[in-house]
Amino acid sequence: MENKNAVQENLEYIKQVILDSKNMIREKGDIAILWGIVIIIAQLSSFFLIRAKEYSYIGWMWIIVIASGWIITIILAKKKDRRGVSTSANKIDSATWVSTGITMTVVGFAGSFSGMISGYSINGLMAMFLGNAFFITGMIYNAKMFKTAAVGWWIGGTILFWIKNEYTFIVFAIMMLLFQTIPGIMLYIKYKKEEAK
Repeated sequence: MENKNAVQENLEYIKQVILDSKNMIREKGDIAILWGIVIIIAQLSSFFLIRAKEYSYIGWMWIIVIASGWIITIILAKKKDRRGVSTSANKIDSATWVSTGITMTVVGFAGSFSGMISGYSINGLMAMFLGNAFFITGMIYNAKMFKTAAVGWWIGGTILFWIKNEYTFIVFAIMMLLFQTIPGIMLYIKYKKEEAK
């Protein structure tokens, strides 16, 4: 009898962990949308500034846009921390995205400003970083949408290494829309519908 109770308790615990994980992944929609919009704006701005030959503004524009994205992300994360219980899966996923975000920020600015990475090749690198993070999230939550997005980022990133002009920014903006912003909107809508129930 005790064994049956122990098994039942373990099954209930596993079920709760899965439900918590599903709730956590749905809550990520707003941050995915935020960064999708932030990066699309920056990518399109880069394209138009290059076309207008206003190169000196590109670095400052990226600093302002990325700093704004980080500030809003921190505010949203603090609100979420006050609301919910953090599972092990959520902690690993959050660590993955925070570390990826920091790495992308450092590589993006230090690599570009030092001249070690060209402005046209940076998008291919960023796509590879995003592919890794999306794949880890997909594995943690067993979410096909994230695994598919990861493959999209890897394929797109490979293509970006061959685009050696300002159209790299247009392609990356399209990828950000397809592989991050739209999935983020889908997650956000799903989360809000279930929250309403």
